[in-house]
Amino acid sequence: MSVATTKLEPNSLRHSPAWMRSVLLAAAVYNVVWGAAIILFPNALFDWTGMVRPLYPQLWQCVGMIVGVYGAAYGIASLDPVRHWPVVFAGLLGKVLGPIGFVSAVLDGVFPAVWGITILANDLAWWVPFFLILRHAYTSHMVEDDSDLPELSDALEDAVTQSGASLAELSDRSPILLIFLRHFGCTFCRETLADVVLHREELASSGSRIVLVHMSLDEEALNVLAASGLEDLDRVSDPDRVLYRAAGLRRGSLGELFGLRVWWRGFRAGLVDRNGIGLPSTDPFQMPGVFLIQDRKVVRAFQYVHAGERPNYAALSACEASNERMKQDLERAADVQRTLLPSRLPKVAGGTLAWKLEPTDELAGDTLNVVRLDEHHLAMYVLDVSGHGVSSALLSVTLNHWLSPDKGQSGLFTKGTGERYRIVAPDEVARKLNRQFPMDSGTAQYFTLLYGILDTRTFAFRYVTAGHPPPILLPSSGSVRQLPGTGVPVGLLKDADYKEHQVMLDRGDRLYLFSDGMFEAGNQEGEEFGIDRMLSSIDTSRSTDLDTSISHLFQAVQDWRSGAPFPDDLSVLSLEVSASLDLTGSDRGEVAVRNVEEGVVA
Repeated sequence: MSVATTKLEPNSLRHSPAWMRSVLLAAAVYNVVWGAAIILFPNALFDWTGMVRPLYPQLWQCVGMIVGVYGAAYGIASLDPVRHWPVVFAGLLGKVLGPIGFVSAVLDGVFPAVWGITILANDLAWWVPFFLILRHAYTSHMVEDDSDLPELSDALEDAVTQSGASLAELSDRSPILLIFLRHFGCTFCRETLADVVLHREELASSGSRIVLVHMSLDEEALNVLAASGLEDLDRVSDPDRVLYRAAGLRRGSLGELFGLRVWWRGFRAGLVDRNGIGLPSTDPFQMPGVFLIQDRKVVRAFQYVHAGERPNYAALSACEASNERMKQDLERAADVQRTLLPSRLPKVAGGTLAWKLEPTDELAGDTLNVVRLDEHHLAMYVLDVSGHGVSSALLSVTLNHWLSPDKGQSGLFTKGTGERYRIVAPDEVARKLNRQFPMDSGTAQYFTLLYGILDTRTFAFRYVTAGHPPPILLPSSGSVRQLPGTGVPVGLLKDADYKEHQVMLDRGDRLYLFSDGMFEAGNQEGEEFGIDRMLSSIDTSRSTDLDTSISHLFQAVQDWRSGAPFPDDLSVLSLEVSASLDLTGSDRGEVAVRNVEEGVVA
């Protein structure tokens, strides 16, 4: 591909602080001295600790040589810590595994505990600086200088296929389905190629032309594609990732590349579906993407939330002729979905409720609600269906109905004696959902959930988390903090169990329930907004009203994204206890405990 290469200035983004070079230089000197001491005086440490001298001191001297070699490597790495981060990683790995082996040996009675002094100096003392160096190297690697990056329209002009035709010219003739691949060793890249093979005729019948974009040299790509029978497809080689970045595809964050969802999908794609996995020969951090381009403009795009997502290529390749009708259908569906969100929140004596939800597409996978269970109890929940689009929205709507207050059909009640109904405890609600909605093997769809019951007499909030971030508590006086909560996503494991938690809210306290899209939103460098920034944003707006505090939080996330579209839905549901409410009744704790132990009867 004939596009200009964007290079970083050597002393800008890759610059390492002086202390990092000093640390690696100190590590080099320390290792060389320590290794030389072992080689020259192999029995000294054994004599000092009272151990029997080794039968073969030459083996111990070999260890000294290895330590010295590490010292030489650290010396080289000190010249450019960012460039030579693998040396630091290998060193840190040894410094983590070494103490583990030492503890095991001490417990087995093989080594004397006094050798722990060497562990302190050789290993533990270097953990923090080595970790900080690796973190800086990762951040530097993620940051790219896009100041000279061409617009997508210009990049399409410059990008040419193996036959010499530019992507701009191809898009003028017919719509092109531009599939940006990860490195060829990636199991998801191999899955993509398998999907293209499986649906090739269907994609061709849609009128769209498939073009594969990769980061390898064309010769390597030809060999890989030929093995799948795709060597005749149009392809573009983009080793400098200019077209990738012009299309807005950046390097992924650790969560996007190595999160729990990615590992689970990788297991299925690599082992269960036998796509296999290989070593990366190009940038392993690059995120994939799919775009439908027509007349040099993006008609439709698939934004990956994580590297393991699996797009519906047939839906993406649908020609523009059906776009308007599809858009209208989606708008109508979005209108229906919006009617399921709380238009009027239940009134809470002594409390205030507020919420906000921003979908990333027309249809949302997130949903939330507050429903009245009886005179004294409200159910509050936020849930997040995996993936995007129609399938996620349909499951979201189904779950919204299942969690409704209709006693005859809802899963929030069980029928007791006569016509009385018992309110189901939060942990049992999660277990019922897990049995009712097992993950579909075809779609690999599941959802996370934060569900709780608020006792409006005592403001005790009992809740359960199922793969969902626990709530944040902002006390009227005290530090903001995230509450405890664990549990696997609903539908992921057949016999998953869930643990209930409880928090007693006091006057002036605020409670925030939210989806992971809030803190997983990344900036231009791929760094996530994070829980700590959420806590700080909530804390700084404690003097505002509840609605304003939520708007302030959304604005903070938007600023972090620098105005870029969100890759995931954002949702927040919040409760504030009135500062003037009297919660000093002597039976407050007794009511809360009784409800936990016996369940709530309606």
